[in-house]
Amino acid sequence: ANLGIKGWSCEPGGTEGGVTVFSVHISDPIPRVVLGFYIPADDALVLAWTEISASNSNAQNGNSNGRVEPKSSSGDLVGTWTNGAVSSMSEKNLSTGAISSRGGSSFKYVFKSNGTFEFIGLMNSTMYGCSTSLFNDKRGTFEIVGPNITLIPNKNFWRKQFSCTPNSNSERDYKLERETFALRKKTDEYGKSLICLADVKGESCYRKEE
Repeated sequence: ANLGIKGWSCEPGGTEGGVTVFSVHISDPIPRVVLGFYIPADDALVLAWTEISASNSNAQNGNSNGRVEPKSSSGDLVGTWTNGAVSSMSEKNLSTGAISSRGGSSFKYVFKSNGTFEFIGLMNSTMYGCSTSLFNDKRGTFEIVGPNITLIPNKNFWRKQFSCTPNSNSERDYKLERETFALRKKTDEYGKSLICLADVKGESCYRKEE
C-alpha cells in the first residue's frame, strides 16, 4: 500500500513453501523494476529485494554514465560474468555475538565457446537471527540471433533453506523454459566490460571476471 501511494505497482509471482516472489515496477518519471521475495512469520517479515535498471536506461549498477556499445558477439561473450551486492546493515547473533550482513546476492553467468552456459544465483537474508537462502543452478545452451540471446536450459535446480524452520526447506527441478533477452555490451566508469541482458521486466548488467 505504501509503494502504491508513491505510484509503484506490485505483482506477486507465486508462493511456494511460504516464500512469495514478487515484482514492483513504476514507469514515471523513468522505468524502474524491483524483484524480490518475502516470508511472513509470527513476529517478523523477512524481505529481500534488488532493483534492476530499465532496458531503456543507461543506468546499471549505480552508474548513470555507462557507455552503450554494439551487442556482444558469441566470442565477446565467452567468459565469466558476475553481479552482486551485500547489505550495508548488520545482524548480531545474540547467542554467539557474531555480527554478519543482513543479506546479499550473487549472480554469475559462464558462457563457453561450445555454445553452453551456466548460471548460479544466490540470495541470502538474515533477520532476528533467522536466515533465508535461495539458490538457483541453471545450465544449458545459448543462441545469439541478431541483437538477442536465447538461453535454452536443460537444468533448472532450485534450493530454498530456512534456518529457523528447516521443515520448510525444499529442493526441486523447475521448468525448463527458454528465456530471450536483448543483449548489449557496455563499459562502466572504469572502462571495464559489461554485458547487459534486458527483457520486459528490465535490465541486469554483469562485469567480466579477469
